[in-house]
Amino acid sequence: MKNRLGWYNLRPQLEPDALRDKNAFYHNLDYWDRINMMQFLIHYEQYKRYSSPPYVLSAEAARIFNQFNNRIDIANTNFIENKVRDQYEDYTVFHPLYWKIILKNKYHNNPFAAGSAKRDHNRLRDQTIANQIRRTPIGTTLNVDNIVRKLGITDADQQEWLNANPNKAAEYVNRLRAAAQQDSEDTSNPLPTDEEGNEEPEGQAEQLERIRILRELAAGAKIVKFIRDKRLTNHNQKRWLYDNHNQALELINLFNVYNLKIDNTIAESDRKEINSSIELNNFIINSKNVLFENEEYTTTSLGGRDRLINFSAEYLEGVHINARLKCKLDDANTSTNEFEIVSLNTKLTGFTTFVDWEQDDYAIFSEIGDITKIKVIADIKYGLHIKPLSISLSYEEAAEVFLKLNNKTGEAISIWGIIGN
Repeated sequence: MKNRLGWYNLRPQLEPDALRDKNAFYHNLDYWDRINMMQFLIHYEQYKRYSSPPYVLSAEAARIFNQFNNRIDIANTNFIENKVRDQYEDYTVFHPLYWKIILKNKYHNNPFAAGSAKRDHNRLRDQTIANQIRRTPIGTTLNVDNIVRKLGITDADQQEWLNANPNKAAEYVNRLRAAAQQDSEDTSNPLPTDEEGNEEPEGQAEQLERIRILRELAAGAKIVKFIRDKRLTNHNQKRWLYDNHNQALELINLFNVYNLKIDNTIAESDRKEINSSIELNNFIINSKNVLFENEEYTTTSLGGRDRLINFSAEYLEGVHINARLKCKLDDANTSTNEFEIVSLNTKLTGFTTFVDWEQDDYAIFSEIGDITKIKVIADIKYGLHIKPLSISLSYEEAAEVFLKLNNKTGEAISIWGIIGN
């Protein structure tokens, strides 16, 4: 009994039906044609390549290709449409007199509305078929194949992105169709003119739409390459990158610009949560401070010319750089500068679970009169977690911190730094 309750789900049926049709075709062939068909299936890719200019198929090979090529894709649009129609009762949208039901329900049997009812019927029938095609795996493949063929896409990453995002392929088909329709309408009107009164070429809508789509495909290929290069195999991670196109591209750009590395060995307690690529970008920018905030200084006499000077400043929210300088001040009674660094140690304090600081070296940077500047070189490493993508990153930068003081009195004047380039 045929379905009376509405739309019939054909997905489980299409594949076995297509296989039965192909098997029936094969078994109706004679012995030699069956062998030819097996050769055709084995060498199908070569047949396709050599059947296009420049033609290099022999006459016999060309005959075999033409005999079986139209039978290889049995599950085509016509196949799906016929299966859809077969699942409906007589008075469904596929019955030729269904327009009378529309005439009764929508137009109250107005005899002058018969033409409108028939047009409504045609649109409804076409839309019903299109909906089912889009909702089947075969229909999805048709859209991808259509775009690949129409735009001449040969890049493997672009093709992989389309296969992973079949809804975009359907969108592209519709966009190109709408652009072509716009072109056909434009050609029936006088040529438009630019601001100087010169006629502009008509029929450019589809060409411009092609350019836009090719740009989107190139961007999609970047996502595919990123997934491959970073060896991401988790389905949810890949799906997030595909579904959040703009954020994915921003994230890829950050990986290319900065020294970001995927590191899923970072403990949960040793990483900072990041909720978006925009937040990641802002974090990196803010971490590259050249001016610190909330500076604090203390100077303690250790006897004679010996001093202990502490510098402290906030460079990230809740994270402070601290410098502990032991030095011997310049003797004001001599003509030479006798200021000397005894020891200098720097560290981070505050909310530092996600950041590591390693001091490399230090030296006097400049001495002008009573003012001495000291430069500290260090490495800084952050542990980050991109929450929506569920991956952990390590991010490393070089740091230069400058301490400024009065070399005769031991008064701390300023602390500032450059994090990264």
